[in-house]
Amino acid sequence: MRGEHGTIRVSAPCKKVSNNMFGFHIWELLIILGIVLLLFGARRLPEMGSALGQTIQMFKKSANSLPEPANNSEQALPEIPEKTTSDK
Repeated sequence: MRGEHGTIRVSAPCKKVSNNMFGFHIWELLIILGIVLLLFGARRLPEMGSALGQTIQMFKKSANSLPEPANNSEQALPEIPEKTTSDK
């Protein structure tokens, strides 16, 4: 398309950027919370939340306590004994 002074105008389609958490709106989150409340009940929600928090903490601790990978590739591989003719 040509503009006013013979310049070419390029129009790109506009994307709507969502600033909401995970792309959900507040009403969608409230509906999901209501369904979860109906399924599990008000008494079980705190138990489930604390269990989820403990699981995340344990995962982070175990991920942080993993040994660092060896820089030398020869040290990381175990030695495999060679087969001889007497081994069957």
